[in-house]
Amino acid sequence: MNGLYKTQKKKEAPPRNHFVDAVVRFFASGFYAGYVPVIPGTTGAALGVLVYMTILLRMDLKPILLFFVYLGFYLVGAFISTLALDVYTEADYNVIVIDKMLGAMIAVSGFSSAVWQHALPRVFVAFMVYRLWEIAKLFPLRPLEKLPKGLGVMADDVAGGIIALLIGIYMPDRIWDTFGWTLPVVKR
Repeated sequence: MNGLYKTQKKKEAPPRNHFVDAVVRFFASGFYAGYVPVIPGTTGAALGVLVYMTILLRMDLKPILLFFVYLGFYLVGAFISTLALDVYTEADYNVIVIDKMLGAMIAVSGFSSAVWQHALPRVFVAFMVYRLWEIAKLFPLRPLEKLPKGLGVMADDVAGGIIALLIGIYMPDRIWDTFGWTLPVVKR
């Protein structure tokens, strides 16, 4: 009877590819920005603002094209994050900041180039709203975080970025004006 039942061999994990792991670490950590001690998430988010400011703002993309750029970034980020969850231990998940980069890029992408030139504190406020919302995991971020693997890693930060974007865009000008962050009047 013993010959009929074969014992199941324990499956071994496939060997790790160190090159792939290094590439995943590089991108998931936001070009190693996630290794900054104490504030890796804020550093990754600041890198996202820098990427937006130096590349996407200068390209002056229409909103629909910017949406597709962000969608591509989200899909690649979800894939990289899924791989990163296997590369890092759970204690090191704070090193993954590719999601913070995208969230911050979204948060500051609603401002015109005039805001970037003359009222930079408005951008800073949107950045801080994003970071505080994301750190506190206010609604709807916590449920989105529970999506499977890399999708959940990225989704909560995208939602936080959208919330900060909407707050930054729809805050009345008179509030900005009380702080002295008035935009110059453009004559047509």
